[in-house]
Amino acid sequence: MYFLGTDNGMIGNLIPFIFFVCIYVFCDKNNSRGLRLFIVASIISLVTIIIVGSATGLFVLLIQLAFTVIYTILKKTKIPYRLAIGVYCAFFILVIVLNSNSYIITFVSQILGRSGTFTGRSTLWAKAIEEIAQRPLFGYGYSGGNINIWSGTYSSHNMFLEMMIQGGVFYLALFVFVTFVAIKRLRKASVALGNSIFLGLYCFLLKGLMETELSEIYFILLIFAYYSKKIDVQFQNYKYLYMNRKD
Repeated sequence: MYFLGTDNGMIGNLIPFIFFVCIYVFCDKNNSRGLRLFIVASIISLVTIIIVGSATGLFVLLIQLAFTVIYTILKKTKIPYRLAIGVYCAFFILVIVLNSNSYIITFVSQILGRSGTFTGRSTLWAKAIEEIAQRPLFGYGYSGGNINIWSGTYSSHNMFLEMMIQGGVFYLALFVFVTFVAIKRLRKASVALGNSIFLGLYCFLLKGLMETELSEIYFILLIFAYYSKKIDVQFQNYKYLYMNRKD
């Protein structure tokens, strides 16, 4: 896993890795073997992200693993989607948009081991918002970087701000709508499948708070979410055929 990426790019590989491990555990007929596989995969992922040295990646991975253990393995209940999304939105508004110099920034920066400016990102966020305010509807079109600062051109280091810079409110609204519809479909999914898909999506969004790149895997997870009910049926059929097979 170490050779698949560096720094914050590594977490983009580890999120789907843990997701597919959880899916395998979910449909595995041997629960004890599946749990052992999850533990081994978790250790490999944690060691990898620590070696790479990505504080953002470590934070995101810990969220994915912790919520899987708490809700899927121990409680066997659905993650409170609304609460999780509400916390995410509150952080985005207070820290990214308002750039509030509050206890939230101090707390999170201490966890991530970063300065209160998140390694200069707060300056980029402020500049990005200034540019968005000038062309809020349609943005500036696609570009490798739109913010002129520090004698160079940089991205906003935030997925949503980058969307608005490139495509304005319409781009952002379309993305939010598609994600909302997919997550809403998870209400009909089983606990294990629904939690695994939601955490995959949620962790990519967490990564997006500090980075602009959005992996293609995110959109594959959206498809999983949209067809989660049918996937559940297929899993149940698989289990039925396995339990009733003739040796």
